[in-house]
Amino acid sequence: MPTLMLQEPPLPQPVTWLPQTMGFLVLAVIVLLWLSIYGYRFWRNRHRRLALRDLARLESQLLHSRAKTMTQLLMLLKTTACKVSGSKQVFTFNDAAWLTFLQQSAPDVFSPSDARLLVELPYRSEVELQKLPLAQMLGLIGKAYIWIGTHRVV
Repeated sequence: MPTLMLQEPPLPQPVTWLPQTMGFLVLAVIVLLWLSIYGYRFWRNRHRRLALRDLARLESQLLHSRAKTMTQLLMLLKTTACKVSGSKQVFTFNDAAWLTFLQQSAPDVFSPSDARLLVELPYRSEVELQKLPLAQMLGLIGKAYIWIGTHRVV
């Protein structure tokens, strides 16, 4: 009979999942702020990631067609510059204005001779490009990697 006299103990109140202290709220605000800043930077630099991926593809094509690769390299740099500046005016730059833009957006990446060569290469024939050392063209692509990674809006 003693087991019949046992009663069920009362259940405790359900535990709330909301933070009980101010520290958790401050931590949540800090984490949200950090995530929003990191997300904005990630979103803002998406053009760099895409350009670097395209540049890697161009580098692998260099042995097959130098003229096509150099033309695409110049277009890739101008497209990247256009996305950064937010203006389609970059596409209309003549050679001198484009060289000035390259120098101002990332100083010390392209030397004046490298920048001049970068502008002239797409207009050379495949035969003329075959005479140029492959190391020189790979050097231009390497400097394009640096420019894409470091350029700033002018």
